[in-house]
Amino acid sequence: MSFTNIEIGGVNYGLNHLLVSNILQMSKIKPEYYEKQLTQALYTIAPCSDPQAILKMSIHERYAILLSYLQLVDNRLDEDVDISEYLGDLSQFRNERIEMDDISVRPLNGLEAQALEEGCENTVDWIMGAMAIQIGCEGFPPIDTFSTIPFTKNLIKTRIDLLSKLEIGHFNSLFNAYLHLDSHFNSLVNISFDNGIVLKKINGGTDDAPLRFRPTSAFIGHANSILSIAYADDSDI
Repeated sequence: MSFTNIEIGGVNYGLNHLLVSNILQMSKIKPEYYEKQLTQALYTIAPCSDPQAILKMSIHERYAILLSYLQLVDNRLDEDVDISEYLGDLSQFRNERIEMDDISVRPLNGLEAQALEEGCENTVDWIMGAMAIQIGCEGFPPIDTFSTIPFTKNLIKTRIDLLSKLEIGHFNSLFNAYLHLDSHFNSLVNISFDNGIVLKKINGGTDDAPLRFRPTSAFIGHANSILSIAYADDSDI
């Protein structure tokens, strides 16, 4: 059974139920590789004619699709979590590079998120790695070509090394510009980093603690029990 189509930034997606095959795929993925899990789930939830489309999508689009799906199915999210508070206006997203004062930023895509997931040791690595690959300015030529995870991991490391050589004042100025431009992409979901990608409420709030949304939340009953065997040491499954 398919759901009603959703539209994100002018692109229509026909949503589909997750399958038992997704359990088999995810059971072979490291529990802490949330982005790789999400990629596997999205291949089924929002299939595209281009097999690489899910990896080329911005992380904002990927999570908007996941949250839209979780709204439509039974899930294991805490009953106090209102998914609608984490979703913005699905029609307003634009993923073109934004420029201001000779500095430009574009959204992180799914492949880059997986590369960061494999290479980052902590939240600082995520923040610096995301900035390194998203930004374009003097000394950091804009990167808009789609590549492979190994190449992207090496590229991120190289550009982090360049960032590490900046004088503190220059870095602070550059980081302020990066944060300002990057915030323009948070119209779908409000992205933050905490040893990976987490989401804040679109409109904030006094209880605006970031949450990590996972596709495994859509597995309930025996499906969840079976996947839990693979994720025996993961208390969040």
